[in-house]
Amino acid sequence: MKGTMDMTYGRPLRLMIHFAFPILLSSVLQQLYTLFDGLIVGRFLGMNAFAAVSAAGFIAWLPQNMMLGLTHGFGIVLSRLFGAGDVKGFKKANLLSAIVSGLFAVFFCTFLIVHCDRILDILKLPGELKLYATDYLYVIYLGLVFFALFNWISSALRAMGDSKTPLVALFVSSVINISLDFALIKVIPMGVVGPALSTVIGQAAALLYSCIVFIRKKAEFPDRNDVNMGSGLKALIYMGVPPMLRDGVIAIGGLCVQRIVNGFGTDFVGGMAAAGRYFAIISMSGGCLEGAVATFSGQNFGAGQIGRIRTGVKKAVRLSVLMAAFVIVVSWLVAPGLIYLITGTNETKMFELGVYALRCSLVFLPCLHLLYIYRPAIQGMGSSVTPMLSGFAELGMRILSVFCLTNWLGYTSACIADGLGWMLAAALLWARYRMVIKKYGSDQ
Repeated sequence: MKGTMDMTYGRPLRLMIHFAFPILLSSVLQQLYTLFDGLIVGRFLGMNAFAAVSAAGFIAWLPQNMMLGLTHGFGIVLSRLFGAGDVKGFKKANLLSAIVSGLFAVFFCTFLIVHCDRILDILKLPGELKLYATDYLYVIYLGLVFFALFNWISSALRAMGDSKTPLVALFVSSVINISLDFALIKVIPMGVVGPALSTVIGQAAALLYSCIVFIRKKAEFPDRNDVNMGSGLKALIYMGVPPMLRDGVIAIGGLCVQRIVNGFGTDFVGGMAAAGRYFAIISMSGGCLEGAVATFSGQNFGAGQIGRIRTGVKKAVRLSVLMAAFVIVVSWLVAPGLIYLITGTNETKMFELGVYALRCSLVFLPCLHLLYIYRPAIQGMGSSVTPMLSGFAELGMRILSVFCLTNWLGYTSACIADGLGWMLAAALLWARYRMVIKKYGSDQ
């Protein structure tokens, strides 16, 4: 197929870097327009609106994160079929993954719109922020279908070795999003509905572009007579649902942290939100390798090349640790300037808390990078249970931090909760990876 990449031969690290670079740019673009949303909202609608939209972002992240996990799991199946040269099986699995992604998106949309107010009450969002958050979430939830289908088609393209098309799609989405942000807040005053609507329209545009490219690759769906809905569905569910549950659990952990954060008041909500916006961009230095390792591991597992997986993962780990060290040093130094861009001043409690929260997260960046390597490597070799269990371990550590350490550490417990979760999850994934690679290696 035109524009694809076979990762079963060639230098592993070079292939993964070549594949990961467009993913890195895609992720940075995605986070930049999220950051831009925050800057526009904070400067034109006020810091209460910014804090509310940021807090709502954690709630919106729950279904989005679960859809990402689902489509990522589907991508593993597709990459293995592609690596094995099973074109017919690839097309069939791709159709099924599109249908399942759409159905889950409709379910999440309906459920969350019905229970939105109740969720905000459970999270104890300050009263002055709740109205903003509700308006923002309704629009985001209505756009979940676009989000789910875009991530499905991105996973399918990356399974074929094409990480450039999702990048171009996100560039198109970002341009539309940023243009509409300003227009729907400053020119047409729609309040927090403006950035939410611009995000949804941008995602719809990205989906449309990706579909056009996908069709041009001649990688369409199978003929009607070739489709057996039961055939292949089991493999997709096995690989897709566990990471969906895992990422849902991780998101719930984030909501638990957010509940504690909300209890510290608006200044801390805003400070943590500002830190979170930047850390999402910073962590992309390692996150970009996740998709590359997943495709590399999946294709080579499908081709029966376990030794090649071992070599590639070892080199990816070394690269990710070096990247983490560099990013920590640079980000630590520029943290005050980054937070200032959102708060507009360096003399408020919100500014101080934002800098402190960002630096706390940076300490644990190497653990997150290792998690990004070992998790997709295991999934690519057909193991979906351990990555799911690592999500439960991450959730447990987050809850332990925010509910058990708050009396001793105060708001620091919320600042380090994510990091402690990454540390435990990375340790479990590393141990499991060694077991899996040894098992399949001995079979060769």
